[in-house]
Amino acid sequence: MGYEAVMLLAGERPELLPLVDAARRIVVQHGNQFSGSSVLTMEPGIAPNLRPLSLRGIVEKTGGSQRGHRAFYRLVDPPGVERALGELGII
Repeated sequence: MGYEAVMLLAGERPELLPLVDAARRIVVQHGNQFSGSSVLTMEPGIAPNLRPLSLRGIVEKTGGSQRGHRAFYRLVDPPGVERALGELGII
C-alpha cells in the first residue's frame, strides 16, 4: 500500500518526496502520529499542507484540523514507505 503510493508519487510529483521522508523520520524517532505542521517545518516551501500525501494514501488524518488546532496524521504503511524511499535512493 505505502510502497505503491510512494512509487506513484515519485512519478507524478517527485518534488513532494522530501515530505514523505520527513514524515518517515518523525515516525522513526517519535512514533506513528505526528502533526502536519511538524512535517512541513522540516521541509519548508514544498507544499502548504499534507493533502497530496493524504489523497494518495501515504498518510491519513487521525485528528485535529479544526480552526485553531493542528491536524495530526499517521503513515499508513511505514515499512512500505521506507522500502520505496530506499529504492528511490532517498534514504
